[in-house]
Amino acid sequence: MDAFLGRTVKDVDPSLRAALAAELSEIADRLASIEHDERGVGRNQNQIAKYLHTYREVPVNLAQEMRETNRIHAGVLAELAAIRAALDRLIAVHVAVA
Repeated sequence: MDAFLGRTVKDVDPSLRAALAAELSEIADRLASIEHDERGVGRNQNQIAKYLHTYREVPVNLAQEMRETNRIHAGVLAELAAIRAALDRLIAVHVAVA
């Protein structure tokens, strides 16, 4: 859990750490996928900006590119919301058991 949080947490119950190891690993994998998608969105935005600044014209397919970027970003936001809900459920289950 400490690695997942990116810091050392002295007060984390060892049983919580053990109980959540598999779930947190799955969530970390999902976050890595999200990071990949968001990096792609950022690269795409940078390429569009470079094109606009270089050629001083709007690409023919700009609307399509923006729709795709927005679709990917909406998926990322939905995935983040799902991860937050999963974390909330895991914590609630552990608190109820403890």
